[in-house]
Amino acid sequence: MFMTTCIGSQFSLAAIANADGLEAVTLARLAATLGVRTPSLYKHVSGLPAVRRALAVRGLTEANSRLERATVGKAGDAALFALAHAYWRFAREQPGLYAASVVAPRPGENDVAVAGERLIGTVLAVLSGYGIAGPDARIEFGRYGNA
Repeated sequence: MFMTTCIGSQFSLAAIANADGLEAVTLARLAATLGVRTPSLYKHVSGLPAVRRALAVRGLTEANSRLERATVGKAGDAALFALAHAYWRFAREQPGLYAASVVAPRPGENDVAVAGERLIGTVLAVLSGYGIAGPDARIEFGRYGNA
């Protein structure tokens, strides 16, 4: 639902988060960046949680896209190295989106959960090349993700 017609707003959000950190993303800061008054944003967003949710989805989607591009056609060590390097580059190049993407979804944030599942699926596909698959792989990935 978040500003589906205001793509520039999402780029502004990411720019703020990447430059100054996720905590710097506020409705007042977004409004100032866009040159509008804060109350005008409420036509497009229900509040700061919706803004953070949009950043989480965008971060997870971008991270997954990078991981998929990096690992396509690779297997074993080459795939694992490419996956790790792509994720590291994403975190370095997009620190605000990275920070938004590692926050657990709140109840009802199905779009965040779906985006997270896609990213997990990409990681698990690479790990399957090492015989790590099925429910045990999800458990191990969960342990790693929460470390």
